[in-house]
Amino acid sequence: MNYPLHSAFYFFSQDKPKFVLPVGRDEANWMMFAVEEGSFRFAVNLIEGVIGPGEVLLCPPGCDLHREVIAPLTIHYLGFAPAPTDEEEGYELLEWIKETSSYRISVEDKGRYYSTLQRLKQTFDKQDRFSQQQNIHYINDLWMLLSQEFALRLQRAKPLPDASMLSARQWLEQQAMRPLLLQELSLHLNMTRVALTRKFRAAFGMTPKDYLTLLRMARAKSLLANTDYTIDHIAALCGYENGYYFSRIFNKHTHLRPSVFRKKFSI
Repeated sequence: MNYPLHSAFYFFSQDKPKFVLPVGRDEANWMMFAVEEGSFRFAVNLIEGVIGPGEVLLCPPGCDLHREVIAPLTIHYLGFAPAPTDEEEGYELLEWIKETSSYRISVEDKGRYYSTLQRLKQTFDKQDRFSQQQNIHYINDLWMLLSQEFALRLQRAKPLPDASMLSARQWLEQQAMRPLLLQELSLHLNMTRVALTRKFRAAFGMTPKDYLTLLRMARAKSLLANTDYTIDHIAALCGYENGYYFSRIFNKHTHLRPSVFRKKFSI
C-alpha cells in the first residue's frame, strides 16, 4: 500500500505529569502531538500557545519545540516524513504549514479524531507485523483527517473562486463518468493545462485530476456497495478503460481493493 506519510516513531503516554525534556527537536522528521486529555504550553518559531483535548501540534524538522505540561496529559507523540511518491500534495501542505506557522489545529471532527486515536493506541509497543501495519494505517488516517481540516481552513480564508474555475468544477461534475482527458477541459476554458491546474488548486485546494478522481471514487464506492456489477463494468461506469487500472486507482485512494471494499460495505 502507498501511504502519504512514512512513520519514524510512535509513543503513547497516559497521565503524563511533565515532559522529560523542556525542549524537543528532531532534525529529520516532523513531530506531531495529538492530545486526548490534559494540556500543555508550547512555543515553536516564536509562535506560542496552549494545546488541549481534541487539538494537534505540528513541529517542523530542525525547529526547537519548547513545551510545559499544564494538566496531566494523555497524548500521542509521533515522528513522520512525507513518503517519496509521484504526488507532491503532502509536501505542499507541509510547506504551507511552515510558511504560515499554522502549527496548531483544533480538530472539528472530534468523533473521527478520538476514534482514530483509540485504534492507534492499541498498536503501541507491539512489534508483530499486523500491529505495525495497523499503526501505519491509523497514523495516515489521522494525517488525512488533519489534511481535510487544513483544506477547510484554507477554503474559509479564500475568496470565492472566479467564474472560470466554477465553470471548470461544473464541467468536471458533468463529464466525470466518461473517459476524458483534462486537455479537453483546458480547451473548453481556453487556457493551458499548467494554468488550469494552478488556478483550480488555488480555488479548491486540489488539482482538477484530484477532483475528477474524488468524483469517480464516490460513484465507485456507491456502485460497489449497492450493486453486484463486475469490477470491469463499474470501471466503465466511472470513466476508466479497464478494471485493472480502476482497481489500482481505487486501492491508492482508499487503501482497499474494490473486492475488499465490497465485502466490507455492501448492503
